[in-house]
Amino acid sequence: MDHLAPTVVAQLEAALHPSFASLLLRASTDTVFRPLASAPAGAAPSPLPGEWKVLALARLLARPLVCGIDRDEGVTSQLPLQEREYLSDTRVEVLVLVAASGNRDELVIALGPRRSEEPYSGEDLDLLAGVADALTLALQRPTPAVEPGPWLEECPACGRCYDTGARVCPHDASTLAGSPTERLLAGRYHLDQRLGHGGMGRVYRALDVALNRTVAVKLLREEWTRLPHAADRFRREARVAASFAHANVVTVFDFGLTDGGCAFLVMELLEGGTLREDLRQNGRLRPQRTLEILRSVCAAVGAAHRRQLVHRDLKPENIFLARSDSGEVVKILDFGLARSVSSATDDDGSSAVLAGTPPYMAPEQLRAGETLPVWDLWALGVLSYELLTGTLPFAAAVRPAAPVSPSPGSTASTRWPDPMEDGLRDDLETARPFFARALAIDAAVRYSSAETFFAALQEAVQAIEASPAALA
Repeated sequence: MDHLAPTVVAQLEAALHPSFASLLLRASTDTVFRPLASAPAGAAPSPLPGEWKVLALARLLARPLVCGIDRDEGVTSQLPLQEREYLSDTRVEVLVLVAASGNRDELVIALGPRRSEEPYSGEDLDLLAGVADALTLALQRPTPAVEPGPWLEECPACGRCYDTGARVCPHDASTLAGSPTERLLAGRYHLDQRLGHGGMGRVYRALDVALNRTVAVKLLREEWTRLPHAADRFRREARVAASFAHANVVTVFDFGLTDGGCAFLVMELLEGGTLREDLRQNGRLRPQRTLEILRSVCAAVGAAHRRQLVHRDLKPENIFLARSDSGEVVKILDFGLARSVSSATDDDGSSAVLAGTPPYMAPEQLRAGETLPVWDLWALGVLSYELLTGTLPFAAAVRPAAPVSPSPGSTASTRWPDPMEDGLRDDLETARPFFARALAIDAAVRYSSAETFFAALQEAVQAIEASPAALA
């Protein structure tokens, strides 16, 4: 890793133009992340204690964490004072934790504010996630003591998979990166190409050699299975997911654990793209288009809730617009990690693992505790707002994890920021009552089910289309 670090930070500095880009390493024998390389040289932040809450948050969310204190991010604003002072003094804007299966060393990518003073975009964060995945592969090497082989090697550029020993991708001449994952999972699923990555893991196109069909295989990040009783919990939840069939939920065919303890799900392979990709390409959606997509999403969420299943991470990245012979089909992804509302704790009595993406998480979800269907209903409210406006509610998603202090002279005990305080376009003003209820601080005020939520959304869309601004 020592020889790769200078190249990594130099390329990050050239691509994203941060005031500094640093790579910090915590060796398995150490408790502190120490600077490994930085661009420009000498600009690395001071050592970072490995037990800090900000790193635990980055580890659990498994994605680039925007933590600039000046921007008062909703989750990081709740950090201990010492950690907030560190982030302010060092001017660390983004942290990305890299933890590799089978390797106790960990890396942290730390970026300062961009030199242009513009915030990091979604595309920038996607690039960082890709770099983190590449570093994960660089940390991972096969364990000689176990040889179920052949091991997987993959091209970091195009994602094509090869057996151990290929070394170079013939398609783009990139040096292959090794992985301690068998290329033939469970003696049945032959990995062919990495299709993408996200907070929960990497997705591959694979061949089911038993049935001679192409499938999608999701390899989950090690964080999801290395906790106490995690393997049993994964099997239990994956079994429930495989038994949950719905036209608007991706079908789970199989699941398992590799010899190295890596969990995987086998699913139907979809052609198309995510709702996030659609939003990036086309911007906000027309009201009727929003209604068409959320009709399918609400139908699936309602069916899941009737089976006591909660998704916990509804967002555009987890909604797939699949192409089929009959037209577009909306599919919800990652119901494989849903949790039954009848079990809020793990087998050992510990709290459930935090899962979710902060801008889409209900205030009670951010505080953890018992898993509730209202978490998904809140996310539906955020989704509908984003699809109709092209932005997130609560002033670009900057909101506290709990009600903030009352204004001077106010008689209220708590005050929750207006989800629409930045204002709506004239043609969407008629939807203000709908959003005020869907995103109310009091969960009892919100819509009680996916069915009642969608009925209210239909009425809101009808009011939008009948408004003078829309008719003008």
